[in-house]
Amino acid sequence: MRALGFSYHKARAAIALAQSLLNAPEDLEDLKAMEDAAAQERLIALKGVGRWSAEYALLRGLGRLHVFPGDDVGARKNLQTWLHLDEPLDYEGVRRHLAPWRPYAGFLYFHFLLSHLAAEGQIS
Repeated sequence: MRALGFSYHKARAAIALAQSLLNAPEDLEDLKAMEDAAAQERLIALKGVGRWSAEYALLRGLGRLHVFPGDDVGARKNLQTWLHLDEPLDYEGVRRHLAPWRPYAGFLYFHFLLSHLAAEGQIS
């Protein structure tokens, strides 16, 4: 996971989340049925899972393509560049600027991630 650009802590949280769901698959079904806020709160209650990990799990694991993990500093910088903004974005700034594209915000996140990996030569 480090080779894909995940920090040690992010990788550890993702692995802990996956292990938790493997140990209790019924929890995954519960998460699928929950609204975003409730699912995020449930995930954050797990040890080592913060807001970024929870949002990434909603996006990647549960296919909620409207979710953009707003605590990802690299994604924030990419969004700032893409929007031609002079000032850095904070979490709320990400939400505000992505509101018009909310149904597709996760696609933007993946675009930024894949563009970065391609620029680093990690994918072609």
